[in-house]
Amino acid sequence: MGRAAGQHFPADLRLATLCVMGTPYTVSRSTTVAAAPEAVRALLRDFRQWPRWSPWEDLDPAMRRTYSGAEAGVGARYAWAGNRRAGRGTMEVVGDAPHEVDVALSFEKPFPSRSRVEFVLTPRTARPGSSGGWSAS
Repeated sequence: MGRAAGQHFPADLRLATLCVMGTPYTVSRSTTVAAAPEAVRALLRDFRQWPRWSPWEDLDPAMRRTYSGAEAGVGARYAWAGNRRAGRGTMEVVGDAPHEVDVALSFEKPFPSRSRVEFVLTPRTARPGSSGGWSAS
């Protein structure tokens, strides 16, 4: 059940990531979903929910996942190890507010890098739901 990058991804969500390797860069994406920011936030702050929506979870059906720390929110940790496409790394929720979830992302493979990811959720007023996006720097 493959997903295109961004497909099924929650709410006005901005992911800002600062890469520590090489030249700084920024990649951004946004989308709109028919879900309240609170529902989207619940999926973002709990790494056990990421296989439900993240396109990266489909890169390796045999990927090994380890969860530690808090169940959700600040202190929740997730480690994965997969094939060459999925790589190996860790994530930790380092910020959790009603309309924002911040994640520290660290890759070990296929190349080492560290990033800070901000998911910012914005309620929609025209139709129920949320706008969302992600950006990586």
